[in-house]
Amino acid sequence: MSDTCSKCSTPIYAAENPVRVPGGVYHNACFKCATCASKLTLKTANTKDGAIYCKSHVPSEVPDQGLDVKTTSAINAPKQHMGARNLEEKAAGQGSSYGAGAVGVSSAINSPKAPTTVNQINKMEVRHNGVDKFGSA
Repeated sequence: MSDTCSKCSTPIYAAENPVRVPGGVYHNACFKCATCASKLTLKTANTKDGAIYCKSHVPSEVPDQGLDVKTTSAINAPKQHMGARNLEEKAAGQGSSYGAGAVGVSSAINSPKAPTTVNQINKMEVRHNGVDKFGSA
């Protein structure tokens, strides 16, 4: 039994070496771009809605307008993790609980640091027995 060409609807015989792609079987002569009619190979062919196209003529998906409106409104919506508590803090002039304005971050930045002297480094080496990296020996 022979297949029929998806483009010209005539029978294809095995001796003709048909081209099989998802969505159809084609004669070698019929395996062309639906837009520009350029000859295609299996590497250059793209199927879309039962038709074959070259890479430059594949029809693109046009987004649904309703989807665009939904996406835009979702992007512009207030984020849950940045809720009313943060808005009240900003209105009251309090610092943020996120980032560099957070209380823990600013207190760590402003805390006194031990001076980096040779004596301090020697104490650290004695404390760690001269090992730079910790782990199994």
